[in-house]
Amino acid sequence: MKFAMWSLFVALTLAVSGTASAEVSEMSGTYQLDQEASDDLVEAFEPAISEMSRFRRGFARRAIRRKDGPDEVMKIELNDEEIVIHAGDSPAMEIPLNGEVIEYEDSSGDIQQVSAKVHDEFVEVHTRINEGEYTAEYRIGDGGQRLEIDMVMDIDRLPKKVDYRIVYRRR
Repeated sequence: MKFAMWSLFVALTLAVSGTASAEVSEMSGTYQLDQEASDDLVEAFEPAISEMSRFRRGFARRAIRRKDGPDEVMKIELNDEEIVIHAGDSPAMEIPLNGEVIEYEDSSGDIQQVSAKVHDEFVEVHTRINEGEYTAEYRIGDGGQRLEIDMVMDIDRLPKKVDYRIVYRRR
């Protein structure tokens, strides 16, 4: 009886982990921003901004409103070796999935230190910039039709971390 229970446990564990890996492997595709399902960035940054001095709060709020929001279109290519993320007009990021840190030059010419790892249900991309760091978890949902990106930003000029979600729909 114990052997049968153990066999069932192992079979269920393998089935669940295989399903999670299958979801990650289905990530390749082109996605369109779903603005309504995504978090509002001004609201997402507000808890951190509210802890700033009154003088700095005004500047921070205006800076966030002036920033371009998430890219309208995101293209992702994922294989066993790397993830390639092409968002908007920025150069594509080709990041090995083994955790190796690479240098990426964005469209402004700024250099970023980027690494990626595959977890059971998501791909984690970690980016270090001069002003701090952020982590993005890319997840597939809704039967492969939805790409969710959960961001956690730890920027030096903000008194606390900021987290928000961006949602895309497969085209």
